[in-house]
Amino acid sequence: MPDVSRAAISLLVLAGGLLLLLVLVPRVVLLAFAAMLLAVALRGAADPITVRSGLPERPVVGLVLIATAALIVLTFALAAPAFAEQVEMLFESIPEAAEQVAGRLEEHRWGRAVLEELRSGRLLGGSGAAADGALVAATGTASAITETILAFVIGVFLALTPGVYVGGLTRLVAPSIRPGFRAVLDATGTALRGWLVGQGISMTAVGIMITLGLWALGVGPAVALGAIAGLLAFVPVIGAIAGAVPALLMAAGEDLSLVLWVLGLFIVVQVIEGDVVTPLAQRRTARVHPAILLLFQLAMFRLFGLLGLFVAAPLAAASIAAVREAYVERWVEAESGSISPRA
Repeated sequence: MPDVSRAAISLLVLAGGLLLLLVLVPRVVLLAFAAMLLAVALRGAADPITVRSGLPERPVVGLVLIATAALIVLTFALAAPAFAEQVEMLFESIPEAAEQVAGRLEEHRWGRAVLEELRSGRLLGGSGAAADGALVAATGTASAITETILAFVIGVFLALTPGVYVGGLTRLVAPSIRPGFRAVLDATGTALRGWLVGQGISMTAVGIMITLGLWALGVGPAVALGAIAGLLAFVPVIGAIAGAVPALLMAAGEDLSLVLWVLGLFIVVQVIEGDVVTPLAQRRTARVHPAILLLFQLAMFRLFGLLGLFVAAPLAAASIAAVREAYVERWVEAESGSISPRA
């Protein structure tokens, strides 16, 4: 069989197998991708230490894990009392703010109509069955915790021995295209690493700016609301919208005029994050246009739920990097004749 036919068949078999897994067990595939994100993050922190110190890879990954865990514990030990107080205040204030907003809506005909729809569950597509909703929520929480633990364990294994898994995946394609296939994997890994670094910087910037802005506006608890906004910024576009909801609700409970100021704050922070922070942080990685990203997120959420939404942005960045390396640079650009198609 000619090398070209063997290469094409091997790629079709690999793509078909991945597509079949995605159809039969989509959550397993998405959890594997989430685990890969963790592995990329761990290796991104461990590899520079390995190169500069000459230490073996596995002990360095273990040290990175221990250092990260120690940093998290130390942070919680120092900041937990004040932060816990703010979180408790937030959970106590949100129901009161919701009642105040409902009271203001009751004063208007359109507001009463909205409240009626919300209470019936029709506006959100709910059935109004509180017991069933509580059971689903409890089951979903237990499942999410289990899946998070599994993804963490798998990610650690991937970070400890990445060569084994990359080598095994490479052997699934024909020998003639293995160098190109490895280059695509390397480009995808580089894109994911850059995306994670950039997103971490963006999340930190969003959390700090929202905290300072809410503190200046007198909307509290500012630290808890800023932390929520920063964490939700991991999911671009949609995360920013979700992160604004608690702050807007708190502002509406205090003064409806304050809602406009809080909304303006989130818009300004989103513009700074999207047009300044993220481009600088991810200048060496493939950025996804916001409109394309939003459509991709909606599609992933529709197909795979919250887990699909969670991994949509890094999956989009990885896909763009793979297509650029495997298709655009190796074949499309070679059509001009200035360069020859690469294997």
